[in-house]
Amino acid sequence: MRKVDRYSEAGSTVTIDRGEYELLKNERWDMRKHYLRILDSVPANISYVDAKESLRFVNRWHEKWFDFHPKEIIGKSIREICGELYYQGVAHYIKNALAGAEVSFETAFSTEFGLRSFAVTLVPNMGDTESVLGFYIMAFDITDRKMAEEALSRSEREKALILTSVSEVVTYMDSDLRVVWANRAGGDSMGLTVADLTGRYCYELSAHRDQPCERCPVVSAIKTGELQEGELTMPDRRVWFVRAYPVKAENGEVIGVVKVSREISARKHAEERLKKKELQLEEAQQIAHMGSWEYDLHKNRLSCSKELYRICDLTPGGKRLTFKTVMRVVHPDDLNRVKIAIETAYQTQNHFSLFHRIVRSNGTSRILHSQGKIVVDVSGVPVRMIGTAQDVTSRKKTEEVLKSKHRALKEFNQILERRVGEEVDKNREKDFLLIRQSRQAAMGEMIGNIAHQWRQPLTTISLLIQDLSENYCYGEFTQEYLDKTIDHAMQVIQSMSRTIDDFRNFFKPDNQKVSFLVAEAIRKTISFAGPGLMENNIQVVLETDGALFITGYPNEYAQALFSIVTNAKDALLEKRVGKPSIYIGLSSAHGKVLVTVADNAGGIPEEFIDKIFDPYFTTKKFGEAIGVGLYMAKTIIEKHMGGKLSARNISGGAEFSIEV
Repeated sequence: MRKVDRYSEAGSTVTIDRGEYELLKNERWDMRKHYLRILDSVPANISYVDAKESLRFVNRWHEKWFDFHPKEIIGKSIREICGELYYQGVAHYIKNALAGAEVSFETAFSTEFGLRSFAVTLVPNMGDTESVLGFYIMAFDITDRKMAEEALSRSEREKALILTSVSEVVTYMDSDLRVVWANRAGGDSMGLTVADLTGRYCYELSAHRDQPCERCPVVSAIKTGELQEGELTMPDRRVWFVRAYPVKAENGEVIGVVKVSREISARKHAEERLKKKELQLEEAQQIAHMGSWEYDLHKNRLSCSKELYRICDLTPGGKRLTFKTVMRVVHPDDLNRVKIAIETAYQTQNHFSLFHRIVRSNGTSRILHSQGKIVVDVSGVPVRMIGTAQDVTSRKKTEEVLKSKHRALKEFNQILERRVGEEVDKNREKDFLLIRQSRQAAMGEMIGNIAHQWRQPLTTISLLIQDLSENYCYGEFTQEYLDKTIDHAMQVIQSMSRTIDDFRNFFKPDNQKVSFLVAEAIRKTISFAGPGLMENNIQVVLETDGALFITGYPNEYAQALFSIVTNAKDALLEKRVGKPSIYIGLSSAHGKVLVTVADNAGGIPEEFIDKIFDPYFTTKKFGEAIGVGLYMAKTIIEKHMGGKLSARNISGGAEFSIEV
């Protein structure tokens, strides 16, 4: 009889044949091994934890990740295996799982391979009585995915940071020109936030239009599928340079466009100002009859202004000019002189300046004043030559007329000189003889000054006459223009007449003492000495009190002051001072009016300072001066006006003091 096993459960008895029991036991064991192989093959950490939080099962992946053999940790608590710090971080998940809730979360755990990230699910194990017997743990390694997500996120952040940081406006739009994305500069350019731009049409935002702008590069990029660029002027007059990059789908269809814009308003306005300046320069050259040129020494290329073409009677825009082309218009008699001047400037790298003639295509000749200089590179090698050429034909003719007037004035001066001499002999035989000699010495200076004062008015009159002729030739001559020109010429002639009156009054002897304004005497002196001072680049600094009066002979006082100023000018020219200057000061102290005249000519030699007021004493060469100017100045101030004239050396020069 076969042996049987009996099992009792819930008041009933089950009898199983032992052979059948062994068969079932073996099948159960085979099934367990089969399930274990399945669990071990799953690429995840699968564990089981009982209700007391003790680990009861782990698959082999646990050993791979954490380097623990299952036998080392089976039966240990989660707290003991993971550590207190980690346990506190996941305790609420465990609590929820033991309460019967399925829980999912992500966590990071330190392994021998470093910090790993896991996606964890806790599944409760419910008993027959709905009580929780424990929970299953399924943990998947998501480290690679997390790293990829972080890299992608970092890339997106960097891209957004770059696009946000650039000053250009970057906008992505769909094929209907609706804004999908814009950087911060895009919002700032319109005074809006980026969110305010999204979903709106670009032409609505920038141009306040209900349809795309004409010649819009973005529209062209969508139509052609190629990069387009161009300039757009907005209603607010801002100018933008736009590049449009089409975005295509895999089938080649344009699905959007990236628009990169940069405001160029400042550059465009600068270009407009430059064009305006160039036009003004062209007009100024035309008025002055002066042209400019530039010669590239390496490329043998000459460029000229329009006015220079006109002066030389050449055709702008024709055959490219060369240096030889321009040399052909130079008068044959002056050609060698021009070439020598240019060659010398090239060899010495100095400025050149000369007058020469040119012959125009109609056979007429003109006189030019040509100037130029060499331009070198950083290593000192000549690379360019630049210069100007001014048509001075009319001016030269005027100068010839002026020379004739100057000769007439010189004859007038000789007559005047004889008359002054006669009066001096009659009234002051000794002192006035020296005064005449002093005035003779000063008259040569002032005659030259008067000539300078007359040169510009005479030039103006000549130009007015010439302009009358040109207006008549061009049919622009009118009665109104004639009256205006005559009025202008008469004003100039009256100014010249006043110069002669001032000159005559300056030499007119004073018969009696009068009260006069000292500042006016200084002004009269500077008026006559001014041209000679300006011609020699001598700066005059005045510091006067205009309300000071003295009693005496105003013309003689002015003559004395003129002698002192002339003496200072001669000293500055003799010493060749780099920046010559004369200081004239007027002040009052202790009831006296003090005038000081100082220069920066280095001072008077100590051996001569006590002799400079002696008659006929001079430090100049024989024939250049007679030595009576300062003597007569002292005589006038001290004998005739009861004042005092003295001199002393100061820092850098000499100072004369007139005290009356």
